[in-house]
Amino acid sequence: MKQVLTILSILFVLAACSNAGKYADQINELASRWDSTTSAITDFAGTVSNTQASWLSEVNTMKVSEETMAGWSEEMKAKYNELMAAVNNNTSNLSGLSSELDGFISQWTEKSEELKALKEGLASGKLGDNVEEKISELTSLANTGAANLETWQSKFSEINAAIANTKQMFADLGVSGGSETSR
Repeated sequence: MKQVLTILSILFVLAACSNAGKYADQINELASRWDSTTSAITDFAGTVSNTQASWLSEVNTMKVSEETMAGWSEEMKAKYNELMAAVNNNTSNLSGLSSELDGFISQWTEKSEELKALKEGLASGKLGDNVEEKISELTSLANTGAANLETWQSKFSEINAAIANTKQMFADLGVSGGSETSR
């Protein structure tokens, strides 16, 4: 009986190792892709955050008091209102992109724990149930992350172009330090 239990134990360990070995390449490939996508998304999110902070700081320099505006021509006021509409649009677009990134990163962080559990299971030779399903789900999310990153980068380029245009509008307006310069 002792020999039977020993043989069954050995077979169980071999089956567990075989199961882990069966998924090792998939898990390692997924982990590698996950890490590179995590790094790219994290770096990009930092860039968006820095741009947003810088933009909000610049927006404050574009604000003009009501008293200053009172001395402006109607044409100048209309141009300034157009500028402020562009400012608000750029601010809204940056905030939207940042919120979208934050939501995805939150989901990504949760799923990172599932990947960590797969890697730990692989290392210990004890993968749980639904391994194929987890690998498939996480691979799909990694693909989505990479695709989303391209979309976000494209949106960000458009937003940056709009911000540059708005800065030029402000420069063309000739407003500095809260007053109209000579034109």
